[in-house]
Amino acid sequence: MLHKGGHTDIELFELPESMTKQKATEWLADSGNFVKLTEDAQYSVNMKLEEYLLVNKSLAISIAEIAKRPKIVTEWETVNQGQENKEPTV
Repeated sequence: MLHKGGHTDIELFELPESMTKQKATEWLADSGNFVKLTEDAQYSVNMKLEEYLLVNKSLAISIAEIAKRPKIVTEWETVNQGQENKEPTV
């Protein structure tokens, strides 16, 4: 399909094990095969790695941070607690 699409400089590498696209890209960047790639192919691998880093940033939230968040009471919760339309007591 690559050749049919007009690509002429095609290099295929056998992965050492089954990998996701992200892991395979990381493997290619870290392997000795990276230097065999053309400058354009190296650029593409680097851009793909940057894309993976942007998309897959890990999010770390502690329980303490969650506990500090304000509680938002919805109208539905107020109705279910029987507090709707009650006059304040003095």
